Amino acid sequence: MEEIRRFDSAVEVEVEVKGEHEHEHEHEQDTSSRLDPPPLATANQEAPPPPPSPGPSRLLSLPRELQLSIWEFAVIEDRPLHINCPCDSSYGGWTDAYYADREAWENGDKHPPWQPPLTRVCRAIRADALPIFYQHNRFQAGYCYETDHEAVEDYLLRIGKQNRELLRHFYFFDGNCRHDVNRPRDLKLVARGKVVRGLSGRLQSTYTDDHCRHDVVFGGEEDGLEGIEKLFGES
Repeated sequence: MEEIRRFDSAVEVEVEVKGEHEHEHEHEQDTSSRLDPPPLATANQEAPPPPPSPGPSRLLSLPRELQLSIWEFAVIEDRPLHINCPCDSSYGGWTDAYYADREAWENGDKHPPWQPPLTRVCRAIRADALPIFYQHNRFQAGYCYETDHEAVEDYLLRIGKQNRELLRHFYFFDGNCRHDVNRPRDLKLVARGKVVRGLSGRLQSTYTDDHCRHDVVFGGEEDGLEGIEKLFGES
């Protein structure tokens, strides 16, 4: 009887060990199946449809008059857009504010105006908004001996002939009404420089009790020195 019990015990141990091995093998198969990459799509399987293309901007579905009102509100500023750092006369002299602004222009923290983001939304909006930007904003440049004339010339060249001729309010400005009398050479440099002679600009001067202003109109054939020679004569 004792031998039979031993035999039964051995069989039970063998069965138990065998069961443990089978369980481990099943666990390995289950784990490997979870780690396997998903099967690749076959030629018989359809690819997912592409996302729908965006429709036209809802802004363009608005009435034309309302569109133009929105463009004007977005691109027209209520202050002059500076092309370079103004002369010290605009600050009341060589003040801390003047030197801070001058340093900001030299470091690139301040710069000539960029085209508004709205003009880069789509071609249809750009065609309407960009002319509004150039026609209705005031573009101001300093011209005293301290100012950067090259920045003005570079800006006007960069925007191109078509946009230059849209400018209705581009002007050189000095906050001292006596500036042209005290330093006539500064205005002569403008009248005979690239902006007027090189880009076919025409000067029209205005003097008030607190400033000198010289508007420039592009695209005409008149001599840009007209009126200036009357003030200073030929040299």
